[in-house]
Amino acid sequence: MIHRGWITHLLLLSMISMAGPHGVPAQAEADEDVCAGRGMVVRNLTTVDLWYLREGGECFKWKQNKLFVIKPDEHLEIFSDMVCEKRYCKRYLTYESYRAVDGDNDCRVRVLPGCSLSDM
Repeated sequence: MIHRGWITHLLLLSMISMAGPHGVPAQAEADEDVCAGRGMVVRNLTTVDLWYLREGGECFKWKQNKLFVIKPDEHLEIFSDMVCEKRYCKRYLTYESYRAVDGDNDCRVRVLPGCSLSDM
């Protein structure tokens, strides 16, 4: 007769060995950018409406609590005036800027007062 403890250990060992190759992603998969295809969702959680230029194009209004999507290789400038002359953020913000603060890999970040970036 087989002891119950051995059966439990045998079942546990077989479950671990089956999950082993699938439970740990390969290095290539771990480095993969999960947001590259759909882009980063960026929400305006400042206390004011802002404006932005995408790739030096037209000046768009960015209302408080609204969002836009930025794709890889894009950059934009955020302004506090409707003619996009007075910068709200001192630097260009690229896709990589937002991706760097997305700690939970859900492709969502927010801009807070003072142009602070934060995970959402």
